[in-house]
Amino acid sequence: HFFAFFSGFILLSFLCEYLVESMAFASADLFRKMRLTEPTEHSIEKRRELERQRKERVFDPKARTIGVDKDALDAQVEEQARLKMLEKQRDEFYANQAVQMDQHALFLGAREEEARREMARDVSDYRQTYQKKEGAREWDLNDPARVRGGLPARVGDADPRCGASSMQRFYGEDLDAPDRKRRQQEQMRKWLEQQVDEKNVRKWLAEDGSQARKDWEDEVAQRASDILHEVQAQRRAAAKATADFNQALAQQKRDEKTRQRRQETLDNCEEIRNWLSSDLLTENPLSTLNAQDPTRFKRYHMKGMPPEMKQAILNEQAAQRDELRRRKEAEALEEKVWAQQSQKLWEQSHSELASREAMRKAAVQRLVEEQQQQASAAAARAKRLNQTYENDVTDEWWSKFNTTSR
Repeated sequence: HFFAFFSGFILLSFLCEYLVESMAFASADLFRKMRLTEPTEHSIEKRRELERQRKERVFDPKARTIGVDKDALDAQVEEQARLKMLEKQRDEFYANQAVQMDQHALFLGAREEEARREMARDVSDYRQTYQKKEGAREWDLNDPARVRGGLPARVGDADPRCGASSMQRFYGEDLDAPDRKRRQQEQMRKWLEQQVDEKNVRKWLAEDGSQARKDWEDEVAQRASDILHEVQAQRRAAAKATADFNQALAQQKRDEKTRQRRQETLDNCEEIRNWLSSDLLTENPLSTLNAQDPTRFKRYHMKGMPPEMKQAILNEQAAQRDELRRRKEAEALEEKVWAQQSQKLWEQSHSELASREAMRKAAVQRLVEEQQQQASAAAARAKRLNQTYENDVTDEWWSKFNTTSR
């Protein structure tokens, strides 16, 4: 809006100045036409007075060579000063208008920037309130805590996700270690309880008597021995089961490797037999023919051509050589004809150019002669005019100078 208003204001000022100058020029032109069309006695007398004053200035050597019209120069200086003052006032007005417009534009820009910031704050608040990341459809993919909150790679030994390629269970792994540790801890707890009971029994036996204490000690020792034997038997059974499982697993691996080597040997022998009987090594000519078109060959499986096809190709090449020789002979004959035709055309054009050059030289000679005749006639006419209008300069002719200022 500011630039539109400023441009309109400048255009309006230029239009007003143009209208004022046009009216001034029209008035001056009209006045001049009225003076020319309807001269009055006053206007004639004024013109005579102006002519007399001008003759005094023009015919006065001192005023013409040294003096100047000071009044006219002062008037010009005042006019220039007035024009400069008007120009300065107009520039100051335009500068004030520009400053006001700039201030208004800055105010509008600041208000627009404030509105933009307010809108950005509203959008940010709306997003923080109603468009959180947790409510997005893809939050389960972008959640940084999804790994911590998900299931582990292996829940237990019976986890169906732990397949052969899961890299979670391996042969020879001690999977019963937690259970065994738990049972050992339970056994240790029982032993501690037994030790506590033994201490209590010893205390009671010490109090009740040595015989009862001895009987109780024998019973406790027997019970401990039985428990120890039972634990050792369980350990031996577990170690034997583990050793048997490892031996069976090792034997299974050896058998699997043996079977794989045997199968690989059989496959290699079969591949050798296939290659020995293949069309590539036997170079079967029938394998080079196309299945859809027997007259075409497979470019990637070419094994040579039959003799009749080679002879056909040689015959075709000989025919092509004969055709090429005949074509070259025809072209040579045609070029010879064209050369003869070009020679004839060149001779004709050369003769035509020679005739045109002769005609041009004759025309130039006639033109030179005609110009010489015209020059002789012009010299005679000038001589005759000089003799006819010859005259002497007298004082009467010189007295006509300095009689008017025009």
